[in-house]
Amino acid sequence: MAFLELQHLTKTFYQKGKKVRVLDDVDLSVNRGEFVVVLGPSGEGKTTVLRIIAGLDQQDSGDIYIDGELVNDLPPKDRNVAMVFQNYAIYPFMTVFDNIAFPLKLRHVPKNEIREKVKKVSEMLQIDHLLDRKPYQLSGGQRQRVAIARALVKEARLLLMDEPLANLDAQLRTIAREELKELHKNLDITIMYVTHDQIEAMALGDKLAVLHNGVIQAYGTPMEIYKNPVNVWVASFIGNPPTNLLKGRIEGGNFVFEGYKLAVPKRIAEVFEGKEVIVGVRPDDIDIGGEIKGTIEASEPTGIYTIEHVKVGSTLIRVIDRGLIIRGRGQELKISINLDTAQFFDSASGRNLVS
Repeated sequence: MAFLELQHLTKTFYQKGKKVRVLDDVDLSVNRGEFVVVLGPSGEGKTTVLRIIAGLDQQDSGDIYIDGELVNDLPPKDRNVAMVFQNYAIYPFMTVFDNIAFPLKLRHVPKNEIREKVKKVSEMLQIDHLLDRKPYQLSGGQRQRVAIARALVKEARLLLMDEPLANLDAQLRTIAREELKELHKNLDITIMYVTHDQIEAMALGDKLAVLHNGVIQAYGTPMEIYKNPVNVWVASFIGNPPTNLLKGRIEGGNFVFEGYKLAVPKRIAEVFEGKEVIVGVRPDDIDIGGEIKGTIEASEPTGIYTIEHVKVGSTLIRVIDRGLIIRGRGQELKISINLDTAQFFDSASGRNLVS
């Protein structure tokens, strides 16, 4: 059995008098020492998963095993799980030392042992020089480290993190991601981390659990999910800019859309001839120059490249232009699309036809 096992987890809430199933028969296995990111849009039940594991919320049905132990009926304090909240939840009237030490004081750990543990974890997170300060004297990044230190000092077997970087600015988030990755490697601790930020998820996770409509749509390594999405929704959600979804039909060994014919791999043509499909093409797999004519609808310069929004017939296609050429709205742009690395989805069900 995996270190953390969720089996058939369901949870229903009432929102504005309406019954909403936030989690719908969720299964998930996390191995010891893994960094698993639960990724999905806001309001999809990601935080609810963490709160149920921690024992702060109760599932309607299903089982939770931690290190082989069924913990359904254990109170939070007996699950040996630590949680870092989005708002940090550190006490404003306590010093940094007392905030970090608080879980140990609740367990009546001897004072000398508390000092040693707080010293060790604060040095690890490079906040040992802040132990006498109050939270109002700290930056957002420092408060975030205090919250992580308080979680780590418990020496819990599982660390749950609910969007802990959400309140940091973009530059500081990048630094914090690197520190978290290094911290995980050094501690060899099992982490479940919630975010709606795809870049954050791809950068941090050993595995991603993509949650939507109460269901884990995909579970695997970031590259597995990025390169081989199981359905149209995952393809459209993972990646920034998102995958282009082109609707058309396989005819005579070609994908026909908006009056153009694009050659498809032989394995696709043989199996799906005559079928209505949706083709997923990453913006970075489309080249500037070719036979497909479109017009610029919008341009997004990012500094490294420009995302061109190109209208081909009634289809809007995002293209990454590394030439950094300034183009205006309405300007004609020719592109070429190679379908060798494209994903093919069933038009009706949305599922990947190849995976």
